[in-house]
Parts: sequence; structure tokens; C-alpha cells
Amino acid sequence: MVDWHGLRVYGLQLVLPVPSLRVFPGHFLRGILGRVLFDTVCPFSATGEDSLCPTCSLRDRCAYPRVFKPVAPEQLAPFWLHGWSYRQGLLTANWHVLEDVRPHLEAWLHGLSRRFPAIEVRDATTGLELAGRNRVACLDLQPLPEPVRPGSACLLHMITPLVSKHSADPLHGALRTRVQRLIQQYGDGARLPIEETPWQIQVLADAPMAMRLGRRHVQGHLYSLRLTDLTPDAADLLAWGQRLQAGGHTSIGCGAYRLE
Repeated sequence: MVDWHGLRVYGLQLVLPVPSLRVFPGHFLRGILGRVLFDTVCPFSATGEDSLCPTCSLRDRCAYPRVFKPVAPEQLAPFWLHGWSYRQGLLTANWHVLEDVRPHLEAWLHGLSRRFPAIEVRDATTGLELAGRNRVACLDLQPLPEPVRPGSACLLHMITPLVSKHSADPLHGALRTRVQRLIQQYGDGARLPIEETPWQIQVLADAPMAMRLGRRHVQGHLYSLRLTDLTPDAADLLAWGQRLQAGGHTSIGCGAYRLE
């Protein structure tokens, strides 16, 4: 099963040369993704400003407000980053996109290839090269397989910082809220069950991480959690949360986790 409540997730693996990196990697990469898409698809990109998108007559057809920066403030973007590493001048990152992005993905990859001729982009499912060596071909992009579903108990480790306003249980509200919004905006619109106690939670480790995003500072946490007495619906939510992520600032890669 590669769909869940109408959501189908595709994964791309990016490797691009970055001589030096002095800012939060996810924030840097999101900026690159937005810039290259804007310059590729916007006929007014010479102005360098995207503030005109809400009043632009092309906004309902243009890829930039449709898949990168939605005009509606409550609309989540149908893409997000999923972890990264930076070693010896190479930034490696995972990039997840929903079905809505696919019609615009080739233009996006062409923009990336022009900006970074040495970039390498692969399908995370098949390992096939999608962009690199002046080649772009993403017609055969395959969805990510069904995620592993936990049993009645599991350990959860944050891969990237979780940005959550919840305290007693920092995960459930941040995860359910994001996933529900994605289902309403891009899926079948189903309502997820509201459970007061989807699991019992124990915080095993909590490493705060401050991130500077332009002029703003955001506080995230790298948690390790023990979850027990999972309900069946909570197990499904946790499983698909591995694909969809939790909390805020997911477009820059926050809120990714793995289960064991």
C-alpha cells in the first residue's frame, strides 16, 4: 500500500556541491529550492520578488505558489526535506514530495541542474538517476513503499529537531495536526480519530537545538521517546509520520523521525 488517506509520497535524494555551509542546512536548501523554481517558472522573475504572487493573474496555474509557497497562509506546501548531511563540501539531503508536485518536478529539476551543474538527484525508491550530467528525466519516479508499522510498543528517535508547542506529549499533537492538515489539503479529506491517550510516552533523551532561520531563532528538540500501549490508529499515524513528519518547519527538514 503506497497510499494512505489519498496521500502518496515520493522521495528524491539530492547531492550538491556546497563549498561552505555556515547556516542551518535545511534553511539553506529550502532557499535554493525556492529560488531555482521561481527563476525557472515565473515570467516576472527578473524583479526578484515573490511578494506579487497573491495578486498575480497566473497564480492559479504557476508552479511556484502551487507547490512551493502557497498563497493561502493556512495551506501547507506539498514538499518537505527529510534529513541531511554535510561532508567535504557535499550537501546530501532527502526531499519528499506529494503527487501534486509531480507535474512541475521536471521544471524544478531543470532549474536545479542549471544552478548546480554537478548536482545528482536520484529516485529514493529505485536509486535511478533523475538529474545529473545535463540529464533530467523523472517520468518513472516511483512512490516510497509502505512504511513499517509498529506493534504495541516502539522507540522513536528524531532524525531532525521537532518543533512543537506541546509539552506533556511533544509528539502526538504536533504529528496529528500536521498529518490531518495534509489529508484535508492533499488527500481524501478524512478525519483522523481524536484519541486522548493514543499511547503512553516516556522521554528518554531531550537535546534542545536552536536554529537561526534568517532573522528568526527557532527552538527544536532532538528527542528519543519510548511509546507503549499504542492503539491501532496511533500505530498507523506513527508509521505514516515517518513519511510525512511532525510539527512545524518541516519544509526545512524539521520533524523527521525513525522507529524501532
